[in-house]
Amino acid sequence: MKQRDSFINDQTSSESEHESLYYTALTNPRVSTSNTQSKPSVPEVVQRIRSVCDTDSECEGDTHKNNQMFNIRGKMLSFSDESEDSNTSEFDPGDDVPPKPTIKKASIKTTKQVAKLNIQRELISNNLKHEKNISFLASLSQKIPLTDVHPDAKKYRLHYKNNKENLCNYLYKLYNEKVFDNKLPEDMSIEWNIRMRGTAGFCYNKKSVKTLGGIVKSSRIVLATKILDTPDRLRDTLIHEMCHAAAWLINGISDGHGPFWTKWANKAMETFPELPPIRRCHDYKIKTKFTYKCVDCGYSIGRHSKSLDIEKKRCGLCYGKFELLLNKTTKTGIVQMQTPKREPSAFALYVKKNYSSVKKERNIKHAEVMKILGQQFSAIKIAKKQDNLENNSNADS
Repeated sequence: MKQRDSFINDQTSSESEHESLYYTALTNPRVSTSNTQSKPSVPEVVQRIRSVCDTDSECEGDTHKNNQMFNIRGKMLSFSDESEDSNTSEFDPGDDVPPKPTIKKASIKTTKQVAKLNIQRELISNNLKHEKNISFLASLSQKIPLTDVHPDAKKYRLHYKNNKENLCNYLYKLYNEKVFDNKLPEDMSIEWNIRMRGTAGFCYNKKSVKTLGGIVKSSRIVLATKILDTPDRLRDTLIHEMCHAAAWLINGISDGHGPFWTKWANKAMETFPELPPIRRCHDYKIKTKFTYKCVDCGYSIGRHSKSLDIEKKRCGLCYGKFELLLNKTTKTGIVQMQTPKREPSAFALYVKKNYSSVKKERNIKHAEVMKILGQQFSAIKIAKKQDNLENNSNADS
């Protein structure tokens, strides 16, 4: 019995040691020496005790239960890759991790993008509709792109010089009907003056007394050709001068820019809100063909012709010398370029050499002197051509 008790004590001690080892492995898996072992081996002491103990059915059942519990503990403590019933949510580096679903997020992004695109298209279409409703008078402005102008105004924007008189007549009829209630004469005199270089337009009012005692009032509008070089300038200047004519012909008073003129100007701006403010004086930047620029201080003077002698004229600010520049219009704007120097022609040199001698000998007027010099110069040219032909024929023979 003592021997049996000693064996039982040994058995319980070995089992407690064995269970402590496996609980240690559970709490700290790195303590385990082998990760590939699926089931723990049964110690020899346990096998010896099983052989000594009774083999009754109850004991066998208990040992079977113990073996099952032991096997369950073994499976719980197993860290090998062979276990098929593991439901852990952690993955080893060797496990096949499925990709994260991205279909829903992508579909959400695409729907948001489509919604933004639809909003942008609606805004663009609304802007296009607003731009398509641009009036005829507003389309004459240089600020409006040609793609958005009124169809009737496109030819005046593209070919203004050839159609400026037609545009002037159309604007006069439009203003007379909408602003002045057709009280201005239909056949009012409108002239174009190429010599006006400082004022865009004039309105000359006249009062004449007939022999029978009647008084007749009339107005005449004069427009500057070189200043009104764009359709919007013609649009704004014409209504300005027509307000002067209305104050004289309708109200019977020529008050300049007084209350009657202001009344008609305000009515015109109320009738056509797209018109700019009608002012007393214009601030147009006059385009000139030539520019005389001081070499020292940079002061410049615009001229439509070569009217200054740069050898004699000097700058009024610093007495510097002028240089002549050519104003060339390009797509980007006006570019100033150096004027090419032209050498005098052969006829000019001949006139300079022989003019004084012919005038003194014959004592005739300038026109007759130039006529004689022209005949002499043409005779010299014909003689030179004949000499060249004779020399060429002799050389060929």
